Amino acid sequence: MKRRSPVIAVAVLVASVLGTPQAAADEFRGCPKGYLCLWEHANYQGTRVSFKAQCGGGDIPVPSNMVDKASSAYLTVEGGLNFEAGLIDSVGNGSVRKSASLLSGDRVPFLGNTRGVDVNDIVDHVYFECQ
Repeated sequence: MKRRSPVIAVAVLVASVLGTPQAAADEFRGCPKGYLCLWEHANYQGTRVSFKAQCGGGDIPVPSNMVDKASSAYLTVEGGLNFEAGLIDSVGNGSVRKSASLLSGDRVPFLGNTRGVDVNDIVDHVYFECQ
């Protein structure tokens, strides 16, 4: 019986624990490629919710456990489409009180200044547009 080199055995163990380099490149703090992820706290910490980036489809409500709690966000890039995600603070009648947009690949560690708009702890809906 042939013995394996200890170096190869360690490399196999590390790869199985850490995953492949491709898997690591496709995710950021648990946010899969092709999704908008919102985290409860700044710097991508705390509870995370994920929304599949899709063209059109209207406003999507944020799950009740995350309404008015998002403090950081990431819109991953998917297959060459240019996505825009809107982070919306609405009032009871469906009107938008405040909104900010993210573009494909945007990582926002704190939603207090998202393209000049403060949407920290006020997001209750999201939407997607693509080109």
